[in-house]
Amino acid sequence: MNGYRSESIPEYRRIYAPLQVDGTTIRALVKHQTISPSQLPDFAREVTEELELRQSLPGLVELIAAAKQSDESVRLMPPGASVLVDYMNRTSGDFNYIESLYWSVSPSVIQEVVDRVRSNLVELVAEMRAGMTSDQIVPSPEVASQAISVVISGDKNRVKVKDAAKHVTEVPVEKSLLRRWLEVGAWVAGIGAMVLLLILNWSGLFG
Repeated sequence: MNGYRSESIPEYRRIYAPLQVDGTTIRALVKHQTISPSQLPDFAREVTEELELRQSLPGLVELIAAAKQSDESVRLMPPGASVLVDYMNRTSGDFNYIESLYWSVSPSVIQEVVDRVRSNLVELVAEMRAGMTSDQIVPSPEVASQAISVVISGDKNRVKVKDAAKHVTEVPVEKSLLRRWLEVGAWVAGIGAMVLLLILNWSGLFG
């Protein structure tokens, strides 16, 4: 929801996008010219066509909205882009002048990441509810950790669910989730809808 800083990010937030430049050559004005990472200076070899979307969820939604308004792709600048552009303008013979260097990202690719986060939120609520007893209001830390392990990490371990007699029974995640979905389907759908509406309201899409 709030994005990532220095910590590692989920794999679905790693995407691929072409490096492009705007500028001029001897013959023409250049827009969205794709270049190879090998054309960058030696000190910028860490800049590739793979990039990490570390922005918050509302930030990603705003990027999509802005791209739709301008009818263009999303432009994301590599670290130190201005330094790279200045150095390439002084040393490169491919362009007379480079105005900007950026990753060109399709809005649909970012939308897939946003949809994945939203789906994970709904699944987390469902998985935590599946691990709770009927008299619980707030999930325990163990249930919350288990939900994160199943939904985010994809670790389909077995969960422990207490029955009415307070005995502990182990059941497969898939069976437990199905049974609980049938019991509390309306509750989960309501929470999921509220979460999605809250996200969209943050982004201003309903405004």
